[in-house]
Amino acid sequence: MQAAWNFLRRCVAVFRTAIDRTTRQPVLGVFAVLNAVGMTFVAARYLISVQGITDPSGRVITGDFLAFYTAARLLAGPHPLQLYDVSAQQALEQSLVVHSNVAFQPFAYPPLLAMVLRPLAFQPYQTAFYVYVAATLLVLGTSLWTLRVHLPALCGSLSGFATTVLLVAGFHPVVRTAIGGQTSGLSLSLWLGFFAALHGGRPGLAGMWLGLLSFKPQLALLLGGALLVRREYRALVVAACVAVAHYGLAAFALGWSWPLQMLDFLSAYQPLEEGSNLFTHASLLPLFKQLVGVPMGTPIGIGSSAAIVLWVLWYARTYSGPPAALWGLVFAAALVTSPYLQYYDVALAVVPALLGLHALLEAGRRISFGIRIALAAVFVGYPVYELGAMLGFQPLAVVLLLLLTWLAHVSRSLSQPGARLPGSVGSLA
Repeated sequence: MQAAWNFLRRCVAVFRTAIDRTTRQPVLGVFAVLNAVGMTFVAARYLISVQGITDPSGRVITGDFLAFYTAARLLAGPHPLQLYDVSAQQALEQSLVVHSNVAFQPFAYPPLLAMVLRPLAFQPYQTAFYVYVAATLLVLGTSLWTLRVHLPALCGSLSGFATTVLLVAGFHPVVRTAIGGQTSGLSLSLWLGFFAALHGGRPGLAGMWLGLLSFKPQLALLLGGALLVRREYRALVVAACVAVAHYGLAAFALGWSWPLQMLDFLSAYQPLEEGSNLFTHASLLPLFKQLVGVPMGTPIGIGSSAAIVLWVLWYARTYSGPPAALWGLVFAAALVTSPYLQYYDVALAVVPALLGLHALLEAGRRISFGIRIALAAVFVGYPVYELGAMLGFQPLAVVLLLLLTWLAHVSRSLSQPGARLPGSVGSLA
């Protein structure tokens, strides 16, 4: 028995040593390169294989882009007021695909995205898809390039910068959304741009990026609230002006009541969407619906989300620690409290994770073995989202809650001079 126990301890020690070395330089850098090369090959193979909207079985292979292209076509057509007409969206989508059994993919966004994509409505579908993917990759690449300037503790060295960028760019959901016709890559870029502008002392630019995020308001509202309580009025005013411009331009095309039309559309579509995709959602409100059912889970989820929002705003009002730790916490809270967050939107979690790591390193601390193994587990274990229906809850929602908890701990520790900080053992670089 003792021999077996000793053997087990030696195995654990060997495993710990292997993980410890793998999550440090130079091995971590080598892994980042190999993973990025593999992901590039997969992405290129996928993009080359796209020959239309669906595969032979009728499954849409271009992600949500079918809905975006449909919206752009409606907006550019003779009847733009039909943008939030369910039957009009369905009829146009059906005319674009060969198969009659394709599930309806609604355009449930504010009009800004459709207005930006309107020029693509005059291009063939496949051409429009490639242009959209290319634009997403360009925007994402540009935002990642700024990391070396604005996260110097994490990306100050060439090896640290290259490793960080390759790991972010090679993270499964980031790749999936960047080449798959979703918007998470654009949202991630706007988040990074927002923080970079604030960090660089350009609040007006930060406000512009936040205002553009009004195309996905559930990811912007908490950030605006944090600006308000932090008295970042210049950024807030610019963000409000951009959001008002969004409303005004949309009103010119759709009429002044377009927000009510969109809400009516969402109220009709949401029950159908949750009925088929409830276990793919990864934020707090759907998590409670998954665990206790819709009737009870809805008020519990709304109440819990509201409590987190209020706490974060109260905390941000008096916070005096490193800005990276605070904004990492705000970003994580925005994900957790979003009423609609699909599994692939977890790509955005890289932003608060990077800010938390940077805050620790900036304070002169190392990244502990526990933090590194948790990050590694999420990086390679992302596909567990597929177990949501079997488990009865979406495991990525738990990951986001743990991320929020960690960032709350980091920010509180860093705001207390002389306090012992988390992550006192080991190093990322």
